[in-house]
Amino acid sequence: MKYFFSFVLFTIVSMNSYAARMDCPIAKVLHIQIEGKKILYRQAGGTPWRTLGYLGNNDGTEERYTRSTNG
Repeated sequence: MKYFFSFVLFTIVSMNSYAARMDCPIAKVLHIQIEGKKILYRQAGGTPWRTLGYLGNNDGTEERYTRSTNG
């Protein structure tokens, strides 16, 4: 019974983690703002400002910023 409970708990946590990683529908970026090294963006639909990433981290932020300003 203990193993069954652990398995069920693990399954629920795994499903929630997977759901959190799914992509959201594409929405048009309305505003982009740079504060120091932090790049923020705001999309249509009254969404709050979100962090795109940080400049100089070499984690793909520059590429995402370039795509959002070109397209």
